[in-house]
Amino acid sequence: MEYQLAVTDKTIKIGDGILVMGRAPPDAKRFAINLGRDRHNLLLHFNPRFDTRDIVCNSKACGVWGQELRESLFPFQQGEEAKISISFDARAVTVTMPGNKEIKFPNRLGMDSAQFFSDRGIISTPKEEEKSPTKDFVWIHYTVILPMFSLEEGHTSSWPLFKAQAEKGRLACFCVCQQLSHQTFTMETQMVFSHLSIKPGECIKVKGKVPPEAKSFALNLCHDDSDTILHFNPRFDSHGDVNTIVCNSKTNGQWDSELRESVFPFQQGEDTKICLSFDYEAVTVKINGDQEVKFPNRLGANSAKIFSVEGDIAIRSVKFD
Repeated sequence: MEYQLAVTDKTIKIGDGILVMGRAPPDAKRFAINLGRDRHNLLLHFNPRFDTRDIVCNSKACGVWGQELRESLFPFQQGEEAKISISFDARAVTVTMPGNKEIKFPNRLGMDSAQFFSDRGIISTPKEEEKSPTKDFVWIHYTVILPMFSLEEGHTSSWPLFKAQAEKGRLACFCVCQQLSHQTFTMETQMVFSHLSIKPGECIKVKGKVPPEAKSFALNLCHDDSDTILHFNPRFDSHGDVNTIVCNSKTNGQWDSELRESVFPFQQGEDTKICLSFDYEAVTVKINGDQEVKFPNRLGANSAKIFSVEGDIAIRSVKFD
């Protein structure tokens, strides 16, 4: 399968819902959605298959698959948009599909919460951004749109971890979210997109909210694992810097010289919008539509394959234009 998105360290409880929205390419073969405690214990493996035009559902306990159930009802079409909502209770998982078609799968593991969600396959982002249907959803945009539930006020230490990767071939491994080290300190990774192909002139749009007690967060645009085009690090009060933006690059795994920007348009406890783009000379970061920071493209990179967000920021959406 071609794309993968996984979410861990986020508790989904009975009564909560997940909404996935995307577009299957014209040559799509299959995709899969997994919900469970971890990758070895799955409440639901939901696997629509275009080649056989059926839906395979299963569960997994302690790494062992259960008995497959096959559903001949198949409301998905290659090349068309699809919305899928998932909820569960003590008895069953309910999946609502295009045309309000519904599948129920038994809660074989008796789970009352889930901490693992992943989407594997060939689902791409719809052409037009759609607004959240209710206040309980926060949108994450990429190959699928995954609404996560609003965190309660003051809960700033356990944001969901994300990693999305594009894989060639028909099968992709589960992704494992990790932490990234920067110089002598570590920030909690919120989101990692890898195997991208971001070209000069394309824009990465990030929307989020800075927690009231935020110390620091960072956006990283990387050519690969060893070369970082831009490490953009607003610091409210971190490592001796107060209300300062620290920018840097990394070459062959080694950090280059830092540049500091005293213009600081971020506020603790407030929403923020960031648009990041680059050309052969510089990376441009536009903040809240009226502030701009430029950082030289020291690597002379003509593409970016990795984008990550880390630290004290609650991500609402990431969109690639």
